[in-house]
Amino acid sequence: MTKQILFIDMDCVLADFCNSPMFDRYENVIQNPPRMYEEYFFETLPVVSGALWAVRKLMPHYDIHVLTQPVKNTHYSYSEKAAWIWKWFPELGGKLHLTQNKEFFSSRDMILIDDNREKWQPKWNERGGTFVHFIYSPQDNKRNRMMWETIVDNLIYKANPNIQGKDD
Repeated sequence: MTKQILFIDMDCVLADFCNSPMFDRYENVIQNPPRMYEEYFFETLPVVSGALWAVRKLMPHYDIHVLTQPVKNTHYSYSEKAAWIWKWFPELGGKLHLTQNKEFFSSRDMILIDDNREKWQPKWNERGGTFVHFIYSPQDNKRNRMMWETIVDNLIYKANPNIQGKDD
């Protein structure tokens, strides 16, 4: 049986965008957006707490792909997002999709986990896909882990209604 395709956004879902080591402890991307146009910004992002565990937990149940919108005005965004995926999720390196229009990937039975509900949920659902909202909490690793645990449990149950998702 073919696994259902599950797309996962990168920024603020897999990559901890607001906690870049390029920011000092008193600034963030909202206060200093030009940092994301600099070399090494995307490549040096930490992983969102719980993301490594979640992807590996979901892999037996879904065909996982990364679907991310690079920053248009900097070539670093494109190449560094790819380098980041190969570093942290090498098993997804060949399943990275960089696009300005995520809705083009949506169709019946496709799932997208993304933090930007306002922008992507209507477009994704309009094409028959399922949108899962990842509520990212900057500076709160525990909440991000709990968000991933909830999503994993729900998606494993959706893929296999007769088993429990959380078993370790």
